[in-house]
Amino acid sequence: MNARFASLEEIDCPMPSGDWEPDIDRTRALEHISRLLLNLKPLDRQIMISYLEEMDIASIADITGLSAGNVAMKIHRIKNLISRRFLEEQHHV
Repeated sequence: MNARFASLEEIDCPMPSGDWEPDIDRTRALEHISRLLLNLKPLDRQIMISYLEEMDIASIADITGLSAGNVAMKIHRIKNLISRRFLEEQHHV
């Protein structure tokens, strides 16, 4: 169940030119994860976007007004939630 999260730059990067064909499954997975992120509560979405932008937990805590421990716990729980939802929806497709 090791889910890899992509940074926003990876999701929004332009496709390279040439004979390269995109990995459609990977592209669909990234789009699916993006939709799952958009469906989070605003605070949770802010935390995860900051995390995906490689902000440290102390900085995220300063921005959100939460303690660093609370931010770390939220990140852990949100990652598990997104992973579960992703896998559940993949089984239903």
